[in-house]
Amino acid sequence: MYTPVPQNMTDSESEEEFRLQINDCKLKNMTNTHHNLATEADADNVAILNTHLKKSQPMTMLRRVVFILSIFGCIFTVMLFVWMLPCTDSNSCPAKSERIYTHNWLRNYERIELKGAINVVNGVRRTSKNLVFMYRKKSFFKNDNALSGTSSKQNGIISLVGSSGAVAWYDELKNEPIDADCNLFDADSNGETDCLIVDSIGEVFCINPLSGFRIWHINSETNIPKKPNFPLVLPDINLDGIKDLLISSTTKQLSNKNETFNVLKLISGANGEQIGRNYVVQKCSFIHRFHINATFKISFNCIINDTDIRVTIRLQEIFEQATDKTIDLPEENIEIEQHKFYGQRKDTLRQRNIYSVNEKQLIVENYGVCPELCNTTVMILENNEDQKGKPKILKYFNGTRMYGMVPARLSFNNSHDQSKSSIHGFVIKFWEWSIINNTNITDKPFYTANRNVFSNNHKDLNDFNRFNNSLRKKRSWNTLDSNLNVVKSSNKLLPEKIASQMRIIKETIVLIIFNSTDIRIENTSQSNIVQFCYNDGERNICQPDLNYQENSVLITDLDQDGSQELVNFWSTFIENENEWKLRSHVNVIKCSEMNKY
Repeated sequence: MYTPVPQNMTDSESEEEFRLQINDCKLKNMTNTHHNLATEADADNVAILNTHLKKSQPMTMLRRVVFILSIFGCIFTVMLFVWMLPCTDSNSCPAKSERIYTHNWLRNYERIELKGAINVVNGVRRTSKNLVFMYRKKSFFKNDNALSGTSSKQNGIISLVGSSGAVAWYDELKNEPIDADCNLFDADSNGETDCLIVDSIGEVFCINPLSGFRIWHINSETNIPKKPNFPLVLPDINLDGIKDLLISSTTKQLSNKNETFNVLKLISGANGEQIGRNYVVQKCSFIHRFHINATFKISFNCIINDTDIRVTIRLQEIFEQATDKTIDLPEENIEIEQHKFYGQRKDTLRQRNIYSVNEKQLIVENYGVCPELCNTTVMILENNEDQKGKPKILKYFNGTRMYGMVPARLSFNNSHDQSKSSIHGFVIKFWEWSIINNTNITDKPFYTANRNVFSNNHKDLNDFNRFNNSLRKKRSWNTLDSNLNVVKSSNKLLPEKIASQMRIIKETIVLIIFNSTDIRIENTSQSNIVQFCYNDGERNICQPDLNYQENSVLITDLDQDGSQELVNFWSTFIENENEWKLRSHVNVIKCSEMNKY
């Protein structure tokens, strides 16, 4: 409202008061305005802070699904980098082709001689395989240790990584191993079969093939070098879920320790402990060639007065006598996989072995005692008979001072020519000894280095058969006396004396491949081997030993990619700084690269 200015004030005073009043009004308005803003701000803060007091809305189904998927996505990412993308030993992750597939490789291993059949076992990854070998020490020269360089245990088992040849593990043994099998039973229930090893005095080892860890070990009672039997695999007789074993053992008489008798022992496959007591086998000086049939009857050869007698005993009878308990075995017939005795007969004057694949037969015949007087014959036959009712001979070969080993069978498809059928064949290794006192080795291909080659020349076949017939008429070849001095022979093939000496061997691997229309023979490799032999008064002992090399060739799929690889090993002596050193070689070649058909 309007208020008249007092009249007793001067103009100057009234103007000054007026300005003061205006300023006072401005301050009041600013104070009121600040109070209103503060009040509004407090109201807003209270509204924000009190939002949690309101009732929350439930998460929609779509949001729940997305939330759960995000959690699983995080877990999968972690698992992918931890387990599904493994790296190599160099801490780098190679390309897929380098990480999975096996390539050709050749490696050597010092101071050991590899021997026996090659065992293929699972590697760290299920898609990769490892190779398990037996080995023995250097026998001819002193001051030479095994892999460790210092241990007196110079025999053992070694495992190699199939993709590279690197040593995965090795287990040193005091005595020389004579047989091994890694495909019979699972002792530790981890889903993988374990290795059974038998040494020269009858000790038995069970080893994990992936780690080399000894699961159990059975000691020998006599510690006498002999030719022990490989354990017989039995059904689960102690009901622990693991197959059990039967072994034979020689035990000394309590009354006369110079006399021994043979016993059978039931062994737990889980821990190697004996189940019950010994089952005594009466009157047998030696027992061998064990077998169990589908009705659980155990048979073996019993030698009595140098006569082999076949004996059969029920498994129930052995168990009842050993434990004083009865056992219920399955009524249905069950075939239990047993150890396969690979290799050919040895210490015989004539061997004949027949191998078949895809309607073709490969016959390998070895005659005589190597290397002084031995020869081999190889024939490839068609299963279909000719007009005279005899198999058709496709290829024929023979050679002197030679030995043909156990072949490996192969089969693969020909990707180069779709018009041709699948290809099959054999890979076979030969040893050819040079003439003593003449160490020259020819570089010519194996199948043309001899007078008689693979051919259909039946004249050569007839001459060869007449030569062998004339030799077989001479009892034990009429060549060796008790001192292994050779009787001079009209054929001029033998040296005058067999002594401790060095021999040179040409080792050749021959590939025989065929399809429905054609057959081809090719050399895949050739190596020179230095062998040392001496006589111990009863027989010649050689290193490397021919009998240890008979199963040195294998066809297998190491990387599980559908293709096959050729695995081959050989041992030799290498002269280095005026010293002969023992060395073993292992070579892996992809079969697809040999397919030049």
